[in-house]
Amino acid sequence: MKFVYVLVSSENDYYYEECVVSITSLLRRNPSAHIVLLIDDKTQRTLISGRKEIKELASEVIVQEFDVSVKQKVRSRLLKTSMRQLVQGDFLYIDTDTVIADNLNSIENFEYDLGMVLDMHMPVSNNHKQMYENAKRLKYSVGYNNLHFNSGVIWVRDTLQNRAFFKMWNELYKETLIRGIDIDQASLNEVNCRMGGIIAELSGVWNVQVNCGVKFLAYAKIIHYLGFQPKNKQAKYF
Repeated sequence: MKFVYVLVSSENDYYYEECVVSITSLLRRNPSAHIVLLIDDKTQRTLISGRKEIKELASEVIVQEFDVSVKQKVRSRLLKTSMRQLVQGDFLYIDTDTVIADNLNSIENFEYDLGMVLDMHMPVSNNHKQMYENAKRLKYSVGYNNLHFNSGVIWVRDTLQNRAFFKMWNELYKETLIRGIDIDQASLNEVNCRMGGIIAELSGVWNVQVNCGVKFLAYAKIIHYLGFQPKNKQAKYF
């Protein structure tokens, strides 16, 4: 089975380490996993010496070049919103800030072509103040039928409809950048609305967001710890 990660990292951050931890935990539970690593040209140049291990863990590495002016965060989102066009076949996309807690092969039995877990494990009307603010600013819909999805884990079959979905996602993400918003979920959920709600809801166990998904932890398949959030704002590493 194919798993996709996006890594955009320098020697001054922790994203490389996050990705190695996630891939290592994935291989422990899924030893036959085919891992596709999508990286940018700047990241590629840093994967030497102590940072070259990840190339040995990955089954294939796909490198995309960007203009030097494109910021690191934006590079990662441009890769993420383009991945359906860059990777062949069905795949499960996983954010780097995750730990894999179980075998994941059963995702192939999911009956729908595009699947994600609800953001914050709840309907959008419950507690998504920032999402409403972003949607209002962009003149987008905040969610389809009261559902706003988290982009940390995405099941994607190789279909024409999914290719169209990702093409529009990439285009709308670039639109949000012009309007000063660099996160990818506003554009993701707007595409879902425009395409009539094609995202199917995955069980919360596939993307347990630890700040609000404790009830799913006992059966977690993927634990999403939502990045590095130190109380000490000067800290750079775990």
